[in-house]
Amino acid sequence: ALPLAALVKGLEIENLPALVRYFVIQLKKLGVTVKLHEEVTPGLIEKIKPDAVIVAAGGIPKVPSISGFDKADIIKGSDLHRMVKIPLRFLSPGFLRWLTGFWMPIGKKVVIIGGLIQGCQLAEFLVERGREITILETSNEAGTGVPQRNKVKLLNWLSRKGVIIL
Repeated sequence: ALPLAALVKGLEIENLPALVRYFVIQLKKLGVTVKLHEEVTPGLIEKIKPDAVIVAAGGIPKVPSISGFDKADIIKGSDLHRMVKIPLRFLSPGFLRWLTGFWMPIGKKVVIIGGLIQGCQLAEFLVERGREITILETSNEAGTGVPQRNKVKLLNWLSRKGVIIL
């Protein structure tokens, strides 16, 4: 998920690919076995015989029950992740971010459902690519999760760029 976050956030403030490289090095130094692209099954657990199993697979995004949510022009976060997963294997997040300045498979007017950190950062990314954005957030405050030192700056920037937050 960090390369995807780097694609959206950019590399100027936080170099997330460098953080991934750091973790890879540290895990190797500690002798931690990391297996990628392998489905966890009861048989695999039985074969490995661990002392404990910890599921740290990330959160499951809440998908609102809205009529028409299954239409082709609705793109979920998981859809975006799938769209960039293969290119991120071959291209750096910075280069792919640069390419999105020329083409993206997303229309000009975009509604983002969810105005927490992910929604606001996605809005920033899309505004930088010429999209008109409306953010819909059910809580009383947008930007929850954005570090406080950046939150006011980001929300003001979004407002200056014409982003509507409801």
